[in-house]
Amino acid sequence: MSIPIMSFVFSIFSVYIYRKKRSSNSKRTLYFVSFTVFYFIHIFLAFIYTQYLDYSLSLYDLNNDGFFTGEEITSEQESAMDAVTNDAGRSLAFIFGIFYASAFSFAVLAFELILHNLIKRR
Repeated sequence: MSIPIMSFVFSIFSVYIYRKKRSSNSKRTLYFVSFTVFYFIHIFLAFIYTQYLDYSLSLYDLNNDGFFTGEEITSEQESAMDAVTNDAGRSLAFIFGIFYASAFSFAVLAFELILHNLIKRR
């Protein structure tokens, strides 16, 4: 739920900044700035989630040797291990981030164009 909220707040903020400083390449600048920010947000959140999963898995390593021995392997540990090893989305976040950032950047650009047309009519 926090990703859509952050995206919406950033969209409003970037359109506000864009409206303050208009230049000849402003639409292109708005797109590339929003693309870059959304891309890095996506990569950062994938990194944070990976760190969270690694930390939750390390809680099951009772003797802190980096290996799971017989008494450390439980059903909870196996589910945590599955979450760490079976998620291709985090491994390919840098590729999926391109599509995610493009979609949100186009949405920001469309929002700005709609806002510009509404203000222009007044």
